[in-house]
Amino acid sequence: MAEDKRVELLQELIRVLQEDRVYPASVWRPTAKLNEFTSAFMGRYSVLIGKDSSGSCYFRMEDIRDGRELLSFRATPPSGAAEQASSETDRRATQLVGELYAVVRDKARQVDRTIDEILQQLKHT
Repeated sequence: MAEDKRVELLQELIRVLQEDRVYPASVWRPTAKLNEFTSAFMGRYSVLIGKDSSGSCYFRMEDIRDGRELLSFRATPPSGAAEQASSETDRRATQLVGELYAVVRDKARQVDRTIDEILQQLKHT
């Protein structure tokens, strides 16, 4: 049951971002590391999502007060036995981490706004 809540959390983060809802979860900022972004929730939790040099996406949530890690996922390419051994929930969470990273990256980099500005400029020339 707790695993289902983890998947639900990832799904809701994606939904909020895709719907452009104004909520703390919709504010992601780049960190000092390339391809890594962070957001805060309720002034107490820090969320980090990124992609490492091997192409694996990762998600980590910590309690800001004590630095305790509450939740962590890593989306790595499937590899035979490891893929078969993982639960359906784990596979779904892994897929969602990759999706969330793509949405967060585009929002943080303001890709849609940049494209809109360029399109507007092109239409008026």
